[in-house]
Amino acid sequence: MHKKQRGETWFTDKRKKVIFIMLFYSWILFIFTLSSIPGSSTPSFPGGTDKIVHFLEYAILGFLAIQALTLKSKIVLLPGIVTPLLDEFYQSFTPGRYSDIKDVIADVAGYMVVIIIVSIWQKKSIERKDRKQKK
Repeated sequence: MHKKQRGETWFTDKRKKVIFIMLFYSWILFIFTLSSIPGSSTPSFPGGTDKIVHFLEYAILGFLAIQALTLKSKIVLLPGIVTPLLDEFYQSFTPGRYSDIKDVIADVAGYMVVIIIVSIWQKKSIERKDRKQKK
């Protein structure tokens, strides 16, 4: 059993990373589970608002990817492209469901918007720290 050192929090960096990796893969599983629901059992959304749902579910995946993977690495972009493509392909085999390129676009957009926002925020945070150190 790991004995906590003075000043150590419950969530060390390694523990956080493991938790976010588990959440990341669980969210992908959740997305594919939703795609397994037959079309007759899925809720209907008013014209086009389902794209907002797609955007949001992949924005969450983007946030989890940033936490689970390294934002500095280009590998963080891969799940935001591959997962929507595989998900729509998989969904095409579900009764009453079909693939839609607009869903893929909404998925990728949700994922990438989060990646871009966090990248900008981190860059500005680093710049602020640098300015403080120079003073």
